[in-house]
This record gives sequence, C-alpha cells and structure tokens, in this order.
Amino acid sequence: MNIPLLLAALLATGDTVRVPLTPADTVAVEVSGSAGTPVVIVPGLLGGAYSFRKVVDGLTDEGFQVYVIDLFNPRNLADAPDASLFAQSERLAAVLDSLDVRGAIVIAHALGGGVAYRAALARPDLARTIVALEAGPAETANSPGVRGALKYQLLIRIIGVRRALEKQIGGGVRKSAADPSWVTSDLVRAYATPFADDFGLTTRVFRAMSESKEPWLLGPRLPELRTPVHFLSAGGPREGAMPPEEMEQLKMLPNLEVHTVENAGTWIQEERPDYIIDLVRQIQAR
Repeated sequence: MNIPLLLAALLATGDTVRVPLTPADTVAVEVSGSAGTPVVIVPGLLGGAYSFRKVVDGLTDEGFQVYVIDLFNPRNLADAPDASLFAQSERLAAVLDSLDVRGAIVIAHALGGGVAYRAALARPDLARTIVALEAGPAETANSPGVRGALKYQLLIRIIGVRRALEKQIGGGVRKSAADPSWVTSDLVRAYATPFADDFGLTTRVFRAMSESKEPWLLGPRLPELRTPVHFLSAGGPREGAMPPEEMEQLKMLPNLEVHTVENAGTWIQEERPDYIIDLVRQIQAR
C-alpha cells in the first residue's frame, strides 16, 4: 500500500496519524524527528507510547526519525481481525510497508518482543537490529496482565475502574523500579488511561488476546533469526521481568548480545533512557 500524500504531509509535521491496513483496521503511529535513520518502537502491554517519551525525545535530538507503534493499545487492537502475536507481527510489517520504512532499529519492550521477533523472522528487511527491553520470545498474547484483568474484571468494576486499575498498575510498577520516586500519581494515571477510558473495549480486546492461537511456536525458530539482538536486562528489581526459561530460549539466537542495565528495573525506558539512546547511537555508528 502506498502512503497517501496527505498522510506523508502529516508525518512531516510529527503528528500522530492512523495508518489504514484494511477498510476496518487502522493503527495509530506517533512519528517524531526528521528524516534520519528510522527507529521503530514496539511497546509492551502496559505503558504504551507514554513510557517511551524520554527515549523518543533523546533520539529525535540525535537526528533519528522515531515511529512508536503501540499495537496493544485497546483502540489499536479493537478492529484487528486477530489478536495473536503472529497477527500483530503482520500488522507491524504492514504499517512499516505503508510508511516505506526499511532497515530500522527496532526497540521492543516486554510483550512487544514477541511481535518484533516474529516480524524479523518473516521480513528480515524491516529490522537491522532489535533492542529488546526485558522482551522475551513470548509464545502467547495471553500475558499475566491480560489474565489478571479478565479474572478480576467484576471486582474492578465494583471498586471503580480507574481507581482499581491505577492502584494495581501503580503497585506493580513501583515494585519493579530500582528507584520508585519516578512513579508519580500522574504517571500511573497516564499508564492506566488507555484501559480505563473504555473498560468494556479493554475487556473485549483482552478476551480476544486470551483466546488467540499462534500458528507456530517462536522458540524453535529462534536459531533462524539472523537479525542482531541486543537484550537489555534489568540490573535492579526484576518484578515483572520475563521468565528465566525465555532467557534460555533467547540464547539460541545466532547474534545475541546481553546488556545488564544497572540502576534500572524492568522499566528500562523510564529509569535509564540514556542507556537506550547511547546504544542506538552506537548501533548507528557501526
């Protein structure tokens, strides 16, 4: 699909635009920076584009063009015909094709890794490197966060959706932070808003994720992935970090480099954006 001239004009201004994949399915993309080396950010389930705001600012200051594609935002996933990780990898590829993006440095967080690895396997031309922030080779979209929200959806509604989600999200993020002082009430509210604004939509999307089926297992195919992967591991608290068995699977990657990021929990993009920005700069220099 060729990107329309109007869409191209909007991208030039740095606006958020919706890229149509089918007449019924569109994906919002936040584009920042000039026409430099493309960096594509694939957030996980929680935090979304907001959690990468410091990284985006730093990379645009360095001259990169940054695309944040928040596939797991309920409004982005609501009209997708399939909620599986494989389907999201195909949607990611379709968005990048529409934007004519090739050879990007792809940054993935948490569940976003399950999308980025699949996309790079199918389309090696899309990613020159993957920077994985506690992002393992997830085999299902039915993550603990999805299961928890579905299990307690009635209780969440009884307590009050926003209040309950903010309490749950705030507690989890603070436990996973090396220095929880950055976890303010405003930040927790920003993390919760995509899910709290329309909890009926969120529940519908989460149910679709929980019931989705993957056409093939990612783990056995990791030795085929030739794209270099820089895995960033939390040097601080690892509450909510990916399971150890996924780390063992990642060791099958032919081009894997593991970095332990000190003074950071599992939200590396929040606590050590400088580390990510410097790593991207080094990758570009190579």
